[in-house]
Amino acid sequence: MQIYVISQAVEERMHTPRLLKAACIPFTLVLDNQKQAREAHRMGYTDEQTMSTDKAVGIVAKRNAITAHHGKGWYLGLDDNIQEFTMVADEYMRKEKLLTNDTTTKWRKFYNVVCTPQEYIDSLDDLGEICEQRRTAYGGVATMENPFFRGGKRHAFRRFVKSKVFVMDATPQLQFKHAMCHDSYMTAQVIAKYGCVVVDQRLFYKAKWYERGGLGSRQAREQAGLLEQLDACVTEFPGLVGLGKGKNTALRVLKCTDASVDRWRREHGYL
Repeated sequence: MQIYVISQAVEERMHTPRLLKAACIPFTLVLDNQKQAREAHRMGYTDEQTMSTDKAVGIVAKRNAITAHHGKGWYLGLDDNIQEFTMVADEYMRKEKLLTNDTTTKWRKFYNVVCTPQEYIDSLDDLGEICEQRRTAYGGVATMENPFFRGGKRHAFRRFVKSKVFVMDATPQLQFKHAMCHDSYMTAQVIAKYGCVVVDQRLFYKAKWYERGGLGSRQAREQAGLLEQLDACVTEFPGLVGLGKGKNTALRVLKCTDASVDRWRREHGYL
């Protein structure tokens, strides 16, 4: 599976490319413009490892340009600031359901074990195959470190896929939208069109929340239109997704079973 690492060539945050490069895993570093490409070349990344999306301004256009460039088939998208790849310890990886009701267990010892980049990429290749089996076009990994917020089963089908780590089938050329919540929008769109996404809840990562070269803090994203864009998602997919409550509100999926999702899809012309 072709790997695309989205970046602005901010050296102190470029952990993902360093991990992949050290593991001799091929990838393409996707930059905004030629200036960033020159900066990446200064850091030692070759022409074969970089591409610039000069005419695609903004994160949404950049992600859509990657999909267009890839054309057909599956690809893997990564942000550039992943410090470590982690997964559930091997002895628990293939269990049908993990026990999350034992509050005496120190879960970090076996829920977030640092793994090699190759092990992680291999698991994402497997995730792409599971997405195909489920006849969907988008999948990702757990978005919460704490397993008690993940649920016990390995795969979830109605959770949000964050663009930090995702697999996607470029063939239908699905379009990202709404810069401040583009991955949430894609999740809602894929559930509407295909009935589910696939989230591997055994995989996670270590990364800082906010760094230079990203979308900014929660406050900065709200100032850039986050809340209005969340409302637009709810308007486009009414009853399928809604806004959660609380200070740092986000989208949540309102239909959680195959039957309820298919009923919504029929009512809204997706089936």
